[in-house]
Amino acid sequence: MDYFNAPLFQALFNTEVPRVILKANTPSYNILEYNQAFLATTYAEQKDIKGKSIWDVYHTNIASQDGVNTLAEALETASLTIDTVHTPAFRYDLPSNEDEMILSWWQLEIVPVKAVHTEEHFLLLTVKNITDKVLAKQKADDALAKEDFLNMQLNAGKEELASINEELVASNEELLNSLEKLSETQKELKTLNHSLEHTVINRTRVLTDTVASLRSLVMNAHYPLMILRGRDWIIEIANQPLVDLWDKTIEAVTGNKLMDILPEIEDQPFPKFLRQVYDTGIGYGQKEQVFYYNSPSGPATKYVSFYYDPMFD
Repeated sequence: MDYFNAPLFQALFNTEVPRVILKANTPSYNILEYNQAFLATTYAEQKDIKGKSIWDVYHTNIASQDGVNTLAEALETASLTIDTVHTPAFRYDLPSNEDEMILSWWQLEIVPVKAVHTEEHFLLLTVKNITDKVLAKQKADDALAKEDFLNMQLNAGKEELASINEELVASNEELLNSLEKLSETQKELKTLNHSLEHTVINRTRVLTDTVASLRSLVMNAHYPLMILRGRDWIIEIANQPLVDLWDKTIEAVTGNKLMDILPEIEDQPFPKFLRQVYDTGIGYGQKEQVFYYNSPSGPATKYVSFYYDPMFD
């Protein structure tokens, strides 16, 4: 392959454009010739790559598997069809001189070249490292996506704010209506309160007059009479003839429970009939009932006629 060493070939081949010539021996693709620009762009300046398979020299990582497939398909297509192939951008990370993987993106032009005086073909690869361009585009795409996301959030926030404003307007209207109703209710309550106050005053006056009349009626009666309140039979009013019957005083019995004043009647008929009248609301009376009680001078016996009549508030 002396023509690779020809001055004209070297002048055309050794430019600032990275180029490499591969043998079209599928699937090895051994490296036949390359220029200095190719070594620099593929991080192989300190490596001996001539005659070796491109796959052995430029091993890559799992992240570049799609790029491996793209390059293999492009080389095979150019070898079989003898047509120029332009690859799309593909990722193919390359090892540095320290054998550390460097993120790399590439585009290739693969031109099949027929050897002189033989049917053999070579593959002339023009290599373009587009890593900076791809990363810049990815960064721009990420920024655009972030901007779109922020705009979406902003629009959502505006819609939510508009919805909240509508709810606030509706709430304000409801609040105003509620305040109006509350004002009307307060006026009605004030009127009702005045009415209730007058009613209470009138009823209190009537009740006071009634109680006074009832007390006067009881106290002026010429026969024993008293008024009991509640199930405990609190003595509200008792007249003089009644306390004389018990040998007690009005002051001693008023405001006290009947059974505290006369505990000795517990086993006599009187409590039973009182409970009956209290529970049924029906009056009951009986003539000449024996009444045993404790007088100041000792146990005493009297015959009494009584009548229990219910009273309601």
